[in-house]
Amino acid sequence: MDHVTRGMPEYVSPGTREDPWRPECAQCEDTGWREVAYAKGELCWSQYQRRMVPAMYAHAAAVPCSCRATNRTYQRRHGGARA
Repeated sequence: MDHVTRGMPEYVSPGTREDPWRPECAQCEDTGWREVAYAKGELCWSQYQRRMVPAMYAHAAAVPCSCRATNRTYQRRHGGARA
């Protein structure tokens, strides 16, 4: 087996990183979605009316993150940039 590995770089397990993994985007942690909190009366998107409307109550929603087009981790997981 020595003749196969001779001249090849030594294998380093991915689990031996010195620096811990960090997401590229702190807002969405590379998921492509970020959470937005809306106060009562604040404008938010209504999927039923397909327009911005005043919120009837305080709530949170997930919206596409602006990093999708440039985030390498998101693109790798989802097959390319999608808006």
